Amino acid sequence: MSELAPAGASVSRRRGSNNEADAIMAMMTKAIDVSRLQLRRLRKDVERYHHLTSADSGPSSVGATTEGEFLASSAETRTALYADLHMLFMKLHEADQLLFRLNHLVSQEPELARLRNKHRALIRRCDDYRRHLERVDEDHLSDTGNLNENTYSFHGKKFDIGPDLEKNVEDLLKDVVSSWARIRDRQRKIRYLITKSHPT
Repeated sequence: MSELAPAGASVSRRRGSNNEADAIMAMMTKAIDVSRLQLRRLRKDVERYHHLTSADSGPSSVGATTEGEFLASSAETRTALYADLHMLFMKLHEADQLLFRLNHLVSQEPELARLRNKHRALIRRCDDYRRHLERVDEDHLSDTGNLNENTYSFHGKKFDIGPDLEKNVEDLLKDVVSSWARIRDRQRKIRYLITKSHPT
């Protein structure tokens, strides 16, 4: 008959899990910071695009001296829209994968599963469009999309990148931070009680 593992081994395993969770949350913090940066960049991209395409826009409105410079500035803005939107979706995908790992690591905490379910529609919608942006189409290799009001279009598929997107993403990021703070506090109390009952 196998012997029961000593209490200290259980404590050691729990500490290892906590260390791994801390490492995942360090990566999560970076993903959240970059996501927020991309939201700010995307907002500026949209403002610049609307300025370029307004009725009274022209080369002089963006400091361009020739029509060629104006067209180059317009192309650069569309590229920035594409790149910043793609990076935002990549970081949201990364955050979701990290949440998945955390959920398995602290499976006794149902709060993370509830959080993913709460924001599942947003995550799925962003992930679907990320994959759409990453598809290589030989007929549209230089296409960087277009914007109509707050609706971004790329290869026939549309995505609303207006204020609602920023609000929904920010709600997700805030929920991740606040949920982990509560979980970390509970885990810390559990670890304290275990250590206290099984002193080394």
